Amino acid sequence: MWPFRKKVNPLGFRRDESGALAFDLTPEEQREVDQTMKAFEGYVVNPQYAEEVRCSIIARGLSNYAVSCVLGDQMEEAFAAVTKAYSIFPVPIYLYDGACFLEKMGRAREAADLYRKFLASESAFEATPIQKALLQDRDIFEAVKDARRKVQW
Repeated sequence: MWPFRKKVNPLGFRRDESGALAFDLTPEEQREVDQTMKAFEGYVVNPQYAEEVRCSIIARGLSNYAVSCVLGDQMEEAFAAVTKAYSIFPVPIYLYDGACFLEKMGRAREAADLYRKFLASESAFEATPIQKALLQDRDIFEAVKDARRKVQW
């Protein structure tokens, strides 16, 4: 599910011939995804979970790239990368990340909308074992607390 209004197209997104949103990874994003994939070389995964694991690794790579963009003050690129991560592996924390990036870009109204979407999604979210593994290093409780404070939930 696309988390943003139609008028908010992150950098690198486009409409395909049917009107659906589509994107390609930039060379920089692909490089980070490849490095993240390489870290998991040699791991054996139950075929039943292979696609979910693959998507989670790609999303993690994009999330890592977003963090490096933030450090370089490339907020549009960070927002685009985390939006792609959410599109590939829709865990609510990526909505929170996107809201933080929008806020940092001075797009407070859109950030507030995305914080609200994060809070609603997180409250109904039941993580799979793969999602739990991906999220183990994220402080979801603090993200929820921060989002609530920002939108007076």
